[in-house]
Amino acid sequence: MSMRNGREGWAQVAVLAFVAWMLALSKGGVLEWSQALFVSAVAVLLLIRIAVWMRQAEVNGEQARAWLRPWLVLSALIAMQLVPLPAWLLDFLGAYPPEIRSQGLVSRISAMPLATVAWWSLFTAYWTAAWMVSRMTAGQARVTVMLVVGLGVVQALYGLVAYAGGQETILGIWDKRHYLEDATGTFVNRNHFAGLLAMAWPLGLALLLDDRRSDHRHREVGLLLLAVSVSVLFAVALTASHSRLGIATAIAGVIAWYLAQRQAGAVSRVIPGWFAWVVGVVTVLAMLWFGLEVLVRRLLILPGDDRFAIWTALLELPWQTWLLGGGAGAFQDIFRTVQPATLDGFFRFAHGDWMELVVELGVVGTGVLVWATLAWARRCWPGPVRGLRAGAIGALCAIALHSLGDFNLRVPGSAMVAWLALGLLFNSSLGETAKPEPSAGKTRKPAATARRNGKLLQFPPLD
Repeated sequence: MSMRNGREGWAQVAVLAFVAWMLALSKGGVLEWSQALFVSAVAVLLLIRIAVWMRQAEVNGEQARAWLRPWLVLSALIAMQLVPLPAWLLDFLGAYPPEIRSQGLVSRISAMPLATVAWWSLFTAYWTAAWMVSRMTAGQARVTVMLVVGLGVVQALYGLVAYAGGQETILGIWDKRHYLEDATGTFVNRNHFAGLLAMAWPLGLALLLDDRRSDHRHREVGLLLLAVSVSVLFAVALTASHSRLGIATAIAGVIAWYLAQRQAGAVSRVIPGWFAWVVGVVTVLAMLWFGLEVLVRRLLILPGDDRFAIWTALLELPWQTWLLGGGAGAFQDIFRTVQPATLDGFFRFAHGDWMELVVELGVVGTGVLVWATLAWARRCWPGPVRGLRAGAIGALCAIALHSLGDFNLRVPGSAMVAWLALGLLFNSSLGETAKPEPSAGKTRKPAATARRNGKLLQFPPLD
């Protein structure tokens, strides 16, 4: 890699890490200015990348084209939702009743074209960020993970301190009106705070316990103790969030990381048997001090929130919506056509990312997107999973399960970490095999080599 390429790569690390921290600290990225800054920063990085390609003529097509195809497929689906349609065709395909389309809205499948364009812009930024991470060197990827895990540690510490101190604001800037009895960090919602920690936990374990880093006994013990400390911190913060789904998916993410490492045959050097017992006992003791009654009460009582009422109401949508979708980013407008009188308020999300995706893109659009994604994954898969890629597996499993019942992927502060983890999973520079174990018995020292006048000279080994 040239020096210029090296500088560009580290600039990408710095900008993407800054974006991840900025989104999480700005109320989880729900503020419009933070989303605009995110999209602008990634756009600048992409323009720099294109300029380097043009200067060095290194487009070396196949990998870039493979990442481009899913984006093109989704962009085509979005364009179909935005193009004006004849009235007779919209009456047959449209997902909205005439009284909604007559409120100054152009005859399109999406009744909220600006929201659909904003949805596409955010996806483009996420996808570009994941692609950039997939092209990082192993060192750059490790630093990126270190900064993401550091973000999780800061969120956990701040969440616990604010929770113990009777939080009334977020960072002393924004009034905190909801979830006052739960640890939420700088997020508005406890579930999104828990979602971030659920992804940072397996990434942190992969970073600290990667068997390739355990070259010295003292270093290995130090990393293991640090991993125990980070795990206890995340476990206590997750428990203080009182997010049932967040706690369950965090455990699932750690198990997924463990199984991925075990599949790679490195688990015996990664984690000892007493690790989980120490983390569990210390976490319970810490939570006895914080107070477990709120979590126990939430675990014993069946969910009584609005999720099930929303999902049930969505079944009343017309077949056109389920077939072709009602417009990406337009869920709030779609849902009010079937919102029951028993549900008060304004619902922007379905509290289930995967169901919301089908509602917005339709079964046809979702099927096409899944097909394009699977084709991309088969072409770009780097090989056996180990190390940081095993941590990415854990993070993605956690967020995929969490998104069954919440909208973490619609909140940029947690979604950004998920897309960075996707880039790590497809990073081919992280696929090296571990150092071989020394064989038992006497080993011969390697032969010494030297170079004279351009010729390689070899000397016999010294026994």
